[in-house]
Amino acid sequence: MTAVARRHGINKSTLNNWMRNSQHKAWKETSPASKKMSTYVPSPQEFKELENENSQLNKLLDEKDLEVAILKDLLKKRGPGFPRR
Repeated sequence: MTAVARRHGINKSTLNNWMRNSQHKAWKETSPASKKMSTYVPSPQEFKELENENSQLNKLLDEKDLEVAILKDLLKKRGPGFPRR
């Protein structure tokens, strides 16, 4: 807690007061369905599916990054012929 306060330049007691006040008010006003979602933990099978999906999305992102890098490199080599600003 002290490190967080120091990192953001906030007094530790101020941060403690904010945390105490926000937790009580927000948690009381939160609907039961939202409280249930905030404590949701995926099953091992769901977790594995999420990991696989994440892996696929990362591969797609890597491919797009490579395409952009190749296109930028081609523009540098050939020059588009347009006047630069």
